[in-house]
Amino acid sequence: MANITYFYDEDENRIELPTKWVICGTCNGDGAHSRHLGAMTQQDLDDWDPDAWEDYKAGVYDRQCEACDGAGKVKVADTDRMNADQLARWREEMQAEAEYEAEVRAEQRYFYGLEAY
Repeated sequence: MANITYFYDEDENRIELPTKWVICGTCNGDGAHSRHLGAMTQQDLDDWDPDAWEDYKAGVYDRQCEACDGAGKVKVADTDRMNADQLARWREEMQAEAEYEAEVRAEQRYFYGLEAY
């Protein structure tokens, strides 16, 4: 099984991590979804004719999932197969990523307000 490479510092040091396949959380393994349409309200459904609603339920409006490229599965780091050094480095990477994402969300709230998210 192929590995994932993570860069864990500014000097571009790398660590290879074992991986495993899991069902894609974006499309739930279908390889496609209609999330690009956004959330559907009852008013939206009331405005659709019955044929359009049947098409929606049948997946006519679905697009290929970007997260898994339509495969329905994604490769993730396998913590059960990591040695102690790999696990420590992976946890550092995940912590840094979580801190970065929190900073991005805070900036978005600051510049665009809470109602934008």
